[in-house]
Amino acid sequence: MKSILVYYLLVFLPIIGIIFLTREGYFNSFEFVTSLFTYVIVYRPVIDFLRLKSKGVLSTSDWGKGYVIGYITNRYLVQLFTNN
Repeated sequence: MKSILVYYLLVFLPIIGIIFLTREGYFNSFEFVTSLFTYVIVYRPVIDFLRLKSKGVLSTSDWGKGYVIGYITNRYLVQLFTNN
């Protein structure tokens, strides 16, 4: 996942989908909150870790160290959102 475009699509499309499904009435408030919770707690850390791993910033053994919510995103912000 070295492509920045693929990363941005994987990050933003689920949020857009959740908001769209809620606005169209497919999700009630409980499903909306559950979806956001799942996105923040499960999906986003995995996507961030896979991006950093593919860029060679992190290794597989670093997974357990960085699974605090937002830790990977905050610590490696520049590497995640740029091509550097």
